[in-house]
Amino acid sequence: QGQTETSAKNVQNENENVGFKCLNYSVVESNGTVEVTIVKKRRGQFTFGVRTVNQTAVAPKDYTHEDKIITIQEHETEYKFEVPIVDDAEWQPDVYFAIELYDPNTEDCKKLEGDDT
Repeated sequence: QGQTETSAKNVQNENENVGFKCLNYSVVESNGTVEVTIVKKRRGQFTFGVRTVNQTAVAPKDYTHEDKIITIQEHETEYKFEVPIVDDAEWQPDVYFAIELYDPNTEDCKKLEGDDT
């Protein structure tokens, strides 16, 4: 309740290792969080970073910034990641932030290749 998703099916340039199950989420402030599912696409253990990026929504005013290193174990196929949303009394139009998957082993923590990352 309070959260909708848009499927990531039919992504042309997808990452071969990991990607978002859905590319767009919509959530009302009163929901408190947005839950994002990341899918592992290959066998074995895989480690990557996940971080939020300001757009028209800005942390910490609109949401809580997250930056984590995640390891999906060999027996796991997905990871659920929650971002806290700030619920205030102030009216504002729809605002947006992004979530990126990145390689924590590169010097500049480069975003992973693919339209689903």
